Amino acid sequence: MFEEKEVYQVLFAVLLISYIIAFSEFTFFNFLIAFIIASIILIPHIIAHKIAAENYIAESKFKFLEMQRYWFNEGAVFKYPFPIWLVLPIFTAFVSFGKFIILTIETCEIKWKPEKRIGRWYTELQEHEISNIALAGPLVNIVFAFIASIVFSIWNLQLIKEFAILNMWFAFFCLLPLGNLDGTKILFGGKIRWTSIFIFTIAMLIMMYYLNVFISLILALILASIVGLWFLREELPPRTPIKPIAAK
Repeated sequence: MFEEKEVYQVLFAVLLISYIIAFSEFTFFNFLIAFIIASIILIPHIIAHKIAAENYIAESKFKFLEMQRYWFNEGAVFKYPFPIWLVLPIFTAFVSFGKFIILTIETCEIKWKPEKRIGRWYTELQEHEISNIALAGPLVNIVFAFIASIVFSIWNLQLIKEFAILNMWFAFFCLLPLGNLDGTKILFGGKIRWTSIFIFTIAMLIMMYYLNVFISLILALILASIVGLWFLREELPPRTPIKPIAAK
């Protein structure tokens, strides 16, 4: 499932996320706890991409988020890919003294071979299939956050609540429709789907700070449904008035 290069990259990514999480109160013990949390956040996320890709006879590989262009002009490109996965999280952590963290460090690279998909409706991977593969990762983090919130409501351990919130933050950053993030792939697979999931994630993330997990879930679902239905209504073709048939 993982190539050797991926294993080293994922390990480095987990170490980076651990460092960012433990930045504000950095001790060896805090870093160790952050390492465990980062592993549970990132590794199942990547595995979900891979399992979803296999379902469509494709392949998903872990890739660090890089930036090729710095402006819209034709020649406005970096000579070498800019490692935004490394610079942005560390810079933000230093500037905010660890009070605000950015976890936009990875994306999934989806590849497929048309000859292996013979027998399906299309030999090329379709946008909705790419969207489903991209969505699998953030969905795992949202589910983890929900389960952790339920556990927190029973045992009231602050570490569990932090784990839940970090999962939601990670899902939020992944769902942003920027560059090659998962959110861009999901958006191209369907605007209504991306909008509903993104609104749900934001609402759930905000309300988890203040409300019970079940109330947060219900309100987030209601809000996401309303926004999704509104977008659906906007995309429906206008009704054509039916003219009454004149009596002869």
